[in-house]
Amino acid sequence: MSVDTGREGGLGAGAQREVFVDRVVHDVSLSVKVIDYSPSSLLPAMSIGQMSEIIVLAFLGKALSKWGYRRVMTLGVFCYALRFAIFSVPNMPISIYVAAQSLHGFCFACFIATGFMYVEAIAPRAMHHTAQTMFVLMLMGIAPGLAVF
Repeated sequence: MSVDTGREGGLGAGAQREVFVDRVVHDVSLSVKVIDYSPSSLLPAMSIGQMSEIIVLAFLGKALSKWGYRRVMTLGVFCYALRFAIFSVPNMPISIYVAAQSLHGFCFACFIATGFMYVEAIAPRAMHHTAQTMFVLMLMGIAPGLAVF
């Protein structure tokens, strides 16, 4: 399923920077709180998530063509739930936590990236920027704040 947005580009530099900073701060703080391991192994463990993201993003177009937005986003939500369920269990073997990092690619590509594409596809042309801003606000702005309660 190909969606022609009628324009080139994607996220602006500010939104990309916000997503990057949010992911780094969230993943690092979560990893340090839940798992007690040496800081020197943090970045190699996180790179597993980044590599899986690259691989899943490479196949995202085919997945969207075959399964559509709803199923792909549902897969992403399921992977998020599984990943954070694993992270929430203390005192598991470190290999389980590191393996859970490989779910990051499915979480990001199947939920967040697909969500941006879906918003772009359904929003009226004159509302593209506003719709994307609202999606970022809900995803990165309000949701993390509400999750504290």
